[in-house]
Amino acid sequence: MLPIVTGATISFGLGGLTPSEFAAVVASALLMWGLIDVWDGTAGLKTGIDRVKKQVQKGGKARKTSVAKTIFGFSSVLLGALGLLLII
Repeated sequence: MLPIVTGATISFGLGGLTPSEFAAVVASALLMWGLIDVWDGTAGLKTGIDRVKKQVQKGGKARKTSVAKTIFGFSSVLLGALGLLLII
């Protein structure tokens, strides 16, 4: 995802993208990141195991992290979806 947003930022800076096209790329990236976070968070809630960076967490600590990932994932999905709806 990061290379896509970086490429869109450079293209926008060089005049290759209009502001609405740039906003669509950023909103799409937020939507995708949010979906991944929601999936990761719900999987962590179901299994009780979560991986953050290179550490594996288990039990209560993993569940707290998974709840946070799920909440922030839903927030990103909402923001990305609203961004795409406002552009159209």
